[in-house]
Amino acid sequence: MKTQSEAVIQQQIYNYFNNTYCLKHHNPRLIIYHVPNGIPIPLPPKILSRVLDLLHKMGMVNGVSDLKIEGVLGRCVSVEVKTSTGIQSPAQIEMQKRIEALGGVYLLVRNLESFQTQIEKYLVYLLNP
Repeated sequence: MKTQSEAVIQQQIYNYFNNTYCLKHHNPRLIIYHVPNGIPIPLPPKILSRVLDLLHKMGMVNGVSDLKIEGVLGRCVSVEVKTSTGIQSPAQIEMQKRIEALGGVYLLVRNLESFQTQIEKYLVYLLNP
C-alpha cells in the first residue's frame, strides 16, 4: 500500500472536519485552518533565502503545527500531520511541549482515521464533561 503524502492527509482532515463541525448549522460552529509555515514551491536558493527571511520577520515560527482548530470552549487544538513513517522535528517537539504546558491540545496524526479518533475523543470530553 502506497503511503499518502502529508498534504493529502491534511486535505482529508480539513475537509472532514470542516464539513462535520464548521458549517453554519453546526453548534458550536468551530474553525479549522492551515498555518502556512514554509514555501511549497521550489525557488532558486537566493530567492528562497530572502523569502524565508521575510516570513520569519513577519512571524513565521519553526515547529508550528499544520492545522489549528478553534472554538472548543476557548481552547486551541494544534494538529501536526505526519506520514506513517514521518517524525517530528526537534522544533515541532519543542512546540508541542510549549503548547501542552500552556494548557493547549496537540494532536499528532498519521491519517484521517487517527485524527477522527483523537478529535472525537477530545471533543466528547470537552463538550460533555
